[in-house]
Amino acid sequence: MTLVFAPGPGRVVSNSHFEKGTVVLDRTWINLYEPRTVRRLIDAVTPDLEARPAVRNPELDGWPYCTEVMDHTELPFLGDELTVTGGEL
Repeated sequence: MTLVFAPGPGRVVSNSHFEKGTVVLDRTWINLYEPRTVRRLIDAVTPDLEARPAVRNPELDGWPYCTEVMDHTELPFLGDELTVTGGEL
C-alpha cells in the first residue's frame, strides 16, 4: 500500500519550513516519521484495505486518513502504556 500526500489548497507537504516528514492540513499537522503516527495511519487504512482484498499494492489518497489520525492524536493506541497520576481512569 502507498499513501499519497499531494500538496494542494490547505495541504502542505514539508520540504523546507517544517520538520522533515511533516504534512499540514488546514493548520493541523502530523509527522509521518513518528512511529505512532504510522501505526495510526495503518489502523485508519485497514478497514478500506479489508473491503477490497483483491487489490494488491493499492495507491490511496492519504489525506482522508490523515484527518482521522489528526482527530485522535491525543488518544493512546493499542500498545501505549497509560500513566495515571492524581486521578482515576
